[in-house]
Formats: sequence, structure tokens, C-alpha cells
Amino acid sequence: MSAYALAVHTSLGFKKEDYFFRYKNREFRYIPGWKQNETDKVLTILRHDNNSEANEAYRLLAELLSVISFERDCKVILSSGVIAHGTHFDLEKVSGGYVERRSIPVSELSDEFYYIPPVRNSEQSDIVRIYREARSSSSLYLNILFYWHSLSYPHTKNAYAIEYVDRYLNHPSYLGDSIGRIVENPMMLRNKSDFVSFGHYVENAVRHSIAHFIRYPLSKEKGLDLDNFDQIQHLHDVRDVLKQASRNRIREE
Repeated sequence: MSAYALAVHTSLGFKKEDYFFRYKNREFRYIPGWKQNETDKVLTILRHDNNSEANEAYRLLAELLSVISFERDCKVILSSGVIAHGTHFDLEKVSGGYVERRSIPVSELSDEFYYIPPVRNSEQSDIVRIYREARSSSSLYLNILFYWHSLSYPHTKNAYAIEYVDRYLNHPSYLGDSIGRIVENPMMLRNKSDFVSFGHYVENAVRHSIAHFIRYPLSKEKGLDLDNFDQIQHLHDVRDVLKQASRNRIREE
């Protein structure tokens, strides 16, 4: 038997001293640490001293935190942990844990763990995990890449994401101003006449420029211009649209 302790960085600040909950037949204890500027601690008991159970517990907790990230629109990063071996552990009485200095400031307080809708299949589980990575990264470029991954996964071709984004834009959206600015000035292209559709632009100009940094001077894309304020504002608009498209896809899955 072992006690498995993990650290959680999150922008969500839980008010109580600790929380006990069960997720998919595994019991967890969650101890907030934001008042001490430390990560939150999560504890669970491993019945067998093997890596497979520890990995299963880690993936279950990561899935739960991914859904919380989606439902509460908050940042969540699950860090590594430690395993303490012994003969008997009581989850209510076990002390200690694993903490790091908190890397994400709290932006919202909460009394309870709210109702968490079930993850219905492995594909939805993977997509919501990708969303968590996109939402939690402090890099604008990683935001865009991972939101795009959440729209294209598990398809091997990006055509699915292109079609989904273009179809999503046909619906009324409060992001109309952002979309309008992007379409009016697709600044990641050398020539505006090369613009085909929003989804095609994101895949072939924005995503490609970030992933490959455009090393070919004769390409249609301009590529990244780091620390260019206008381009950064443009990419913020792209990110916001992709985020909402990603959230819409997760709801539909």
C-alpha cells in the first residue's frame, strides 16, 4: 500500500481546508494551498505497489482536472508527485503531501467542487485534456497550437479542423469583431488575395508559421514576427476564436 501525493497549479481557489471526493471509483483528497502561495495538494491511496496503478490514478485525476478546466474556464496544471510506501494509510488522516511554489495566480474563488459532467469516451477524454493544455499555457503560440489540435484530433488530416472552424463561424458569435478583424487583415499572408477561408488561413498561415517558423522567403506566408505588437493582437483574435470553437466541439462530442 502507498500514499500518492500530487501538486496542482490552478487559477481556481477552493475555500475549504480540504475536499474528499470519488471519481470513477477512486477516492481523492484535495487540499488547497493558494493562501500559502503553494500548489494545491491531492492525495490518493494505491492498493498495490506498482506503476500501473499510479499511472491510472494520475490519468484519472488529470481527466477530472481537465473537465474542471473546461467547465470553469480556468487554468490547471498537474505536476509530478511522490509516492510514500507503507503498510496502512487512512486518506482522512494522512499528513504531508507534495507541493511546489504556485505558478498560476488565483483569479476565481469557489466553495465547492461543482457537478462534473461525465466524460463519455476515450476520444472526448483526450480532447478535453488537449483543451486543458491550451487553456493553461502562458504562451500565446502554444494556446493557438493546442486549440487547433483540440479541433483536429484524432483525425490525421487537418481538413476536419478547417471544415469545423468554417462551419462554426456560420453561427452567430459574440466574437464577430475578432473574426471581422482577422478576415479584413489576414496579416500572416503576404497577399490578401491568397485568403481562402478562415479555417484554411489558420491552418496554412497561422498554425504553419508557428509550428515551422517559415524559413522559405518565397512562401505565401509572412511567418512570425516576434514582438510585433500588431501581429500579437492579431494572434490574440485568432486564439479567442479557436478557443470558442474548441469549447463548442467538446460540448457536441
